Amino acid sequence: MTRIFLLIFFVSFAGTAFSQPFCDCAIFNESKEETRSKLNTYLSKNHLQGAMSDTDSSIVLRIKYSGDSALTVMFLFNPENKLIAYRYFDNDPWVKDIIKRQLMSLKNRWRMVSTNTYLSRYSQGFLMKVEEYQGTLSVEIQKFVLSKQDHKEVYKKLKWKNGRV
Repeated sequence: MTRIFLLIFFVSFAGTAFSQPFCDCAIFNESKEETRSKLNTYLSKNHLQGAMSDTDSSIVLRIKYSGDSALTVMFLFNPENKLIAYRYFDNDPWVKDIIKRQLMSLKNRWRMVSTNTYLSRYSQGFLMKVEEYQGTLSVEIQKFVLSKQDHKEVYKKLKWKNGRV
């Protein structure tokens, strides 16, 4: 019984650790330097081991969490050096947990556009794409570029997706 409790505690704690950091910490339209700084602060605060690498248009963060397993998150920047999207990669349950927590978010009120694409309410301005390739699941969250009227017409026709993956 104690083992089951500890397992449930660990899974719920670990799921929280990996499902919230980048949605709360990385803010769209922030510069690469601001994003990098917030990621470093998040890693330090939560005692996580992570390695970052940069290109002209991205930051890639790998967070080691169990043996050889690591969650990879790619942050994408536009030519003006502002954050426009981020993407999670993993072949572990962490990414499914991230998807589930995102879909349960009342703040975003995701609605399913197609099998693997979700649209948030206009005030949040997000589009989420879920893909699987050779056993690796990826989730990309980006800002959308719809006018308020276009968003309203699409959004009202869609069904709210409440945490089902």
